[in-house]
Amino acid sequence: MTEIDYNYYSEIYMGTVIPEADFAFVKNRAEMILQHAIRGASLSELEPDKVNRAVCEVSDYLYESHGREGFLRESLDGYDVTYDKNRSGRELINIIRRYFGDDGVLYRGRYS
Repeated sequence: MTEIDYNYYSEIYMGTVIPEADFAFVKNRAEMILQHAIRGASLSELEPDKVNRAVCEVSDYLYESHGREGFLRESLDGYDVTYDKNRSGRELINIIRRYFGDDGVLYRGRYS
């Protein structure tokens, strides 16, 4: 895996969601999540371009969903907010499966 910096994110991945000042922090969280999801393998053992794109997409997801994880809907008049605690986890897993679902490296157990 090559080092992903903001230049890679903005110029190659064409990311526009994360400001440069926040990128390193969010990227590090995304790498930790991916490493956890592929238990038994190292990110450096996988196809570098695929890993880099996955890190960028997970980073975008983490940045966009910060503070509203599991949010389903909100009503203004009666102030009715609905959350689904499993929604954000499912969306994140779906992103990871899109990149590594056919590689046989994903953790097949249950996340707690």
